[in-house]
Amino acid sequence: MNHKKQKNNASSIWEEYNQQKAEEACEYIIELMKCALNNLPMKEKSEDCNWSVIYKLISKNNIQGLTYYAVEKIKDRVPEVIMKKWKQYRDAVIYKKLMREEERNIIMYDLSKEGISFLPLKGCNIDIYYPELGMRDMADNDILYGKIGPGKQGEYCVLGRTEDERKQTVRETQKILLSYMQNRGYKTSGECEKDDVCEKDDIYNFEMHRDLMDLELDLYEYYKNPWKRAIPDEGSEYLYHFSKEDEYIFMIAHEYKHYSGRGCGIRYLADIYMFLQKEQQLDWEYICEELEKMKIREFEEQMRRLSVDALRPEGILTEEEKKSIYAMCGYGTFGHSRTALQRQIKGMTKGNQSLKKAKIKYYLLRFLPPDEFYKRRYPFFYKHRLLRPILSVYRTTKGVLFHSKHLKKEMKDVLETK
Repeated sequence: MNHKKQKNNASSIWEEYNQQKAEEACEYIIELMKCALNNLPMKEKSEDCNWSVIYKLISKNNIQGLTYYAVEKIKDRVPEVIMKKWKQYRDAVIYKKLMREEERNIIMYDLSKEGISFLPLKGCNIDIYYPELGMRDMADNDILYGKIGPGKQGEYCVLGRTEDERKQTVRETQKILLSYMQNRGYKTSGECEKDDVCEKDDIYNFEMHRDLMDLELDLYEYYKNPWKRAIPDEGSEYLYHFSKEDEYIFMIAHEYKHYSGRGCGIRYLADIYMFLQKEQQLDWEYICEELEKMKIREFEEQMRRLSVDALRPEGILTEEEKKSIYAMCGYGTFGHSRTALQRQIKGMTKGNQSLKKAKIKYYLLRFLPPDEFYKRRYPFFYKHRLLRPILSVYRTTKGVLFHSKHLKKEMKDVLETK
């Protein structure tokens, strides 16, 4: 996801408003979502529940389009200025969706002539499960791409007989894609290890994936061959899809990536709820087995239960579930880097480790990361341990020269961790 769109600090809503007002707003937002998704009549909000707080939290979670279909029923009770913003946003979601779909089809068709295959991901697929056009907003279109063919065991994989040949294929394919997108007027960034970000006119945002998970994540091994579970679209030579089971598994894995790191917002609950409302013939034995391989089966069960209790017409949230809702509302759609950093430091305080020592350990690991970091990102330095300080000095110097603002913010977040 394009995280730069999430500018606000994950906890700013709790710092700006008192806790009771923020929590009341969160609970009313759940009512708005429930009403919109199930076409229910709207309930009155309490007098203390402020529309400006509600709209700010809704914007933070990118669910203006979804909740619009609920507030439209009571628009005479919503401040005119806020209602106007709400409608404009919903209309923009519909416009961008239609424009991006047309552009996506052109891009995939043109590049298919170069032998490139595509598998649309996440928001490209999930919005069809929502009952109304414009309910599901997307910051960008996520698409897996590559030159692929059948592997030794029958599953699809990137072309090449060896790992080096497959890496070469990926580099060549990336070069073709970026050249095409630049000629089409896109600003491109190929710096990310797993995807290429292509943007144009504040409307067209495509995240073109070479991999499905970042190298340092535990989930990477499961998706090491991103095409392993791909199924060809009927009647197409270049379009692929996941089975409904694998689509759901990837949805959960992607949510877990955000939730366990930066945190994630309540829109994910709507995605899970609507997917399971429409897909009621899933092979749950297979799903559970695959989730268990990634050690996220318990997480899926918790999120599934939370989505049902929050959004089903007769659903009732427990006090513990309400706390989860409050936290997710505060994180916003894509969470925040400070959340991930503080969780990492607090995770180092287990046992007798003090917070001060955990912070020192954090800095040391940033300068000299563990073996797994080198193994996945810098294989050369993984094999040549004595040369690792050279890489550390290079990375530190690069950070100071080109990313000084980020480093200052990181240091501030470390100091503020309690």
